[in-house]
Amino acid sequence: MHPFVENKCITDLGFGSGFALWGFRAIASGKTGCCHFTAGFNRAFSMDNDALKSQHGGTAGRLAMNALKSFSYQLGVLGTRKITLSSPGTFRVTADELSIVAALAAAQEGRDDLCHLHLTWLLAQHDTVYARHAAVTYGIICAQADINIESLASEGVRPPSKQSHPIKAQQVIGALY
Repeated sequence: MHPFVENKCITDLGFGSGFALWGFRAIASGKTGCCHFTAGFNRAFSMDNDALKSQHGGTAGRLAMNALKSFSYQLGVLGTRKITLSSPGTFRVTADELSIVAALAAAQEGRDDLCHLHLTWLLAQHDTVYARHAAVTYGIICAQADINIESLASEGVRPPSKQSHPIKAQQVIGALY
């Protein structure tokens, strides 16, 4: 049995989810020193978004990158099971990658229960506090940049949510400085 999900590619995920997965794969494979990695985050989080620029002074890309690095660290180092990932640049996605995207999407929507369920599976443990904190931080920064993380794992089940996250963005983002 192969680890890939049939008929699902990274391009099916949409920009926000595909970008998160691209970043996660690059971090997991140790490619964060690449100038294209940093430039990708800076470009994605500064595209014609004056409100975001004024709030974070052009550092939103770095903040998002640090939050995703923290999230990746929690899953890769503190988790007790091996997560199956596709190589960076691969279009096909694995079931674990869909679960990663679903956890980030749930965190962005403020669905702590669903985020916890995905992270419990990915970490193979119930202590998901730090991974959830990193996922929520990443989700808030993405939401401020109008980058929506959507989950294919629960496609058609979740109602679309445009309400703001219940945690104050400054409380979470302040911890990254």
